[in-house]
Amino acid sequence: MIIDFEKSGWNCSILSRLEIRGLVGGELSASKLDKYLALFSVCLLIKEVWPHKNCFFISGHDAWQPNSRIANYKKFWSLSGIEQRPKEGVEWGVVDDNRVKYYGVAPIKNNEWLLRCEILERCTSWVIVVDEGVGVDEIKAALSNGWECLPGGNIPDAILDCAVNCAAFFLRFFGPMDNGEQGVIVIGDRGSINCLKSRSKNTSQKI
Repeated sequence: MIIDFEKSGWNCSILSRLEIRGLVGGELSASKLDKYLALFSVCLLIKEVWPHKNCFFISGHDAWQPNSRIANYKKFWSLSGIEQRPKEGVEWGVVDDNRVKYYGVAPIKNNEWLLRCEILERCTSWVIVVDEGVGVDEIKAALSNGWECLPGGNIPDAILDCAVNCAAFFLRFFGPMDNGEQGVIVIGDRGSINCLKSRSKNTSQKI
């Protein structure tokens, strides 16, 4: 079952940053929960309620890379060390002085292996769920400046702003925590998250 961030004891500063944007968060968690199964379950839950939404994988470098010929040739997918390039995926760079960070976005459709890829464990990796009219180019434009890798499970402003501007859900792994719990967080507008919470009560035994 999806539980509110407030009930789960999330940091007040995170809650206030969500609130000023009209967003809320929920988590699906348990001790020794299979995080990949939880992620897949939440994606299915969203698709059950809103069948015309599509899922995308986004990720980026957590540290600046030298702005070298090699980095500019390999960009994100190759530098990340994944075994294959996602179909219909795009990548882009953000330059600062003589440093660069690369980012990538790819549709989950025809790239389902991404949901079992270790790169999803990185703190810069998310699954974004958007209306069917939004594709990789629109997501790239909305996140053209990239996003930070923040400590302590914090959520970058760029991700929160994109959730508002693209009417999107954002999902990410978390944990395991000190109490052994781990799972998936989901961020979206209050009405949509409340809808998912209500629906998840009827499906929690399957997860």
